[in-house]
Amino acid sequence: MEGNISPKGNDGDKKTTGVIYDMRMVEHRCLWDDGYPEKPDRFTAIIQRCNELGLFERCVSLPPRFATEDELKRIHTKEHIDKLQAICESGISKEKGVDLDKLEYEASLYDYVYFHPSTYDLSLLATGCTIDLVNAVLNEELKNGMAIIRPPGHHAMKSEFCGYCYFNNVAIAAKAALDSGKANKILIVDFDVHHGQATQQAFYNDDRVLYFSTHRFDHGEFWPNLEESNFNFIGAGDGVGYNINIPLNKAGMGNSEFISVWHNILIPVAYQFNPDLIIVSAGYDAAVGCFEGEMDVTPQCYPHLIRPLMGLANGKVAVILEGGYCLQSLAEGAALTLRTLLGDPCPMIDPLTQPDQILVDSVLNSAYMLQSQWKHLSKVRFVKEVEASQVDNHHIPLVKFECHEPKLTIHPTRDCYPIQSDELKRAIKERLDNLTRFTSLAKATTQVCLVNPNSINFDIDSERNSRRILHLEKQELSEGLLNHRYLEQVNGGKLDQDSVASVIEAVAAVALGKAQSALVVTSCSGILSSIVTKYAREEFKLQRILHLDWTVQDETGAKAVFEDDPGVLGVSILNNDTDFLDSKNNPFINDNDDGGITVKIPFNPKLMGDAEYLAAFTKIILPIAYQFNPELLIVSGRFGEVHGQENEFEDIKITAEFYAHVTHLLSSLANGKLVFVLEDTLISAEAVGLVIKALLGNPLPKIKSDMSVYFALGEAILHVWRNYLQELQQGALRVAILPEAQPIIYSASGTTRAHISVQNSTEVWINGRTTLNNEKTTAPATTW
Repeated sequence: MEGNISPKGNDGDKKTTGVIYDMRMVEHRCLWDDGYPEKPDRFTAIIQRCNELGLFERCVSLPPRFATEDELKRIHTKEHIDKLQAICESGISKEKGVDLDKLEYEASLYDYVYFHPSTYDLSLLATGCTIDLVNAVLNEELKNGMAIIRPPGHHAMKSEFCGYCYFNNVAIAAKAALDSGKANKILIVDFDVHHGQATQQAFYNDDRVLYFSTHRFDHGEFWPNLEESNFNFIGAGDGVGYNINIPLNKAGMGNSEFISVWHNILIPVAYQFNPDLIIVSAGYDAAVGCFEGEMDVTPQCYPHLIRPLMGLANGKVAVILEGGYCLQSLAEGAALTLRTLLGDPCPMIDPLTQPDQILVDSVLNSAYMLQSQWKHLSKVRFVKEVEASQVDNHHIPLVKFECHEPKLTIHPTRDCYPIQSDELKRAIKERLDNLTRFTSLAKATTQVCLVNPNSINFDIDSERNSRRILHLEKQELSEGLLNHRYLEQVNGGKLDQDSVASVIEAVAAVALGKAQSALVVTSCSGILSSIVTKYAREEFKLQRILHLDWTVQDETGAKAVFEDDPGVLGVSILNNDTDFLDSKNNPFINDNDDGGITVKIPFNPKLMGDAEYLAAFTKIILPIAYQFNPELLIVSGRFGEVHGQENEFEDIKITAEFYAHVTHLLSSLANGKLVFVLEDTLISAEAVGLVIKALLGNPLPKIKSDMSVYFALGEAILHVWRNYLQELQQGALRVAILPEAQPIIYSASGTTRAHISVQNSTEVWINGRTTLNNEKTTAPATTW
């Protein structure tokens, strides 16, 4: 591929998503085994699917280049670099041409690699492409971008080739970004099904890089069969707490498990870390049909993993291809990832279910291990003292490592991978075909519809944004609509008709596909939006609508409008000025006989800030919403409760920026179909402007508040979980009630199992694990 950074696209808007690849990358292949999983077809399948969806023509094309030796030496030794060059050159002779025996012998000395005469050059090319993409994003020449490259890199260690990898593309690019001084904190998210142990090793002592990996582990019985892939390896020295492993200890985990990990660990920790740059090691071998991972993540789920990250780091996200070996799910997942970076809405996926208990155990283990560093994992205190005997469900963290495979000196080089039967291949193809066929990738022609925006003063006048905004003023209502029976139920039908007209215009614009989202400012919000929610159910034949009431008032009239409708999930964030919440006086869950569901989340405004609200959304609202799976989301509120602005809650600590970040998190739902109904009383023009920025998909400013403070919402979360899980059998993940833990160590018992011990030794804590202690005490139980 050749090209330069082009500032303009066909529509005149500035292009902000970059892509980099080079067709020469098809040359790298295994010459002695045509069935080897890491093959050129992986690359061409992605290119073909991206072209079919018209994605490349919407992107900036970056010119590829080779990495230099100095760049490689940021991670690798000179001996390692020279060795790869020598092996590839030795595989060619004037007499024999390509010496297959020589190349295969060299490959047998390493764990799952092969060598081709082009391997050295193409490894340089893959690394150079990665560095340049990351630099372009970091330097704000691009908003974000994707490197479609091979060979992959996250298993390539300082001086050892491993797992189809030769140079560690992501680690080298991250180190270059740090050395440039333009990034002081980098988040690396690795969702490849195999643990990126080499990336972990590169930054294990470095608190400037937060490495987060979710990978199949099977207690050590899944490749790469390393003890260091387990949850208790959290970093060393300055890097303690900056290495996060979420081991998946069985096959078949899918959308529910991965998104639960995002809601309960990654998103809260990422907001506290507050990175300057995000690099994603994007392996698609946890996707449906991949014989290596045997997981069940649908290709349509990957946008839901990528989009939440795009709200962080001022939108600076660079996605780098790693693994993925089912060509169809790989191509679809990678293409939908690029589509998400371009700002297209996340496709809807099936409703999430209760995550597997084995996944819950892994999340609880990781949360326990990391709680001293990441306060969002430790400060949910539902009771003052936790005793396992007093709680129905409790969890005691346990380290298990059960790999009994001997370390090989000579590794297999062919026929060393699973083979799927023809019947299984047909079943996989049929399922993936159906997922693609029945997944709508439709999007509205206009990003945001604004109705009556002139009632407040906020800046949306940039040339780029004005082309993506539809402005509507008050419209005349039809006589039939004014006489609609739902309008008569509340306030005797005396609601302001202009306000009703405005909200209906906004909902209609989104429901009919004229705009992806809408924002309307009215004289009232909660009751009016509730009425229009009911109207939208009938008028537009929507099966499920989520109504989120953020007016912080318990508007019983609003709830009464749809409390008997199973097609509407009502969630309310309410003011409660007591320090502790009484579940008898605050019915958090209303599960009505007619099927309607409402969830109340009470809070004390004197104790609530950005961190507490983030907990409410990640621990309650988003998990419930993903299970309900709405087709439309209507948010009512005033957005006047802003820190530093006049409002009735003087002690409120929520910032204007946070409203925008919540909007971004919600935009993953309902194919991006969001309607904001805002009350003009004490409204914050700054908050509204930032919300519109989020709806447009523009980079968001960082949250400036301290996201480590997290203490006020514990009782509310506990009561919602208990009611929601027991009475409605929904899928919100049960996150532990974490004790105030002392530093903990992991003491190896032989090679197969270890038990958690409690000890105050700083040295032991930093090292992460030690030899067996003579006296052990079981760690305090985590409970839910």
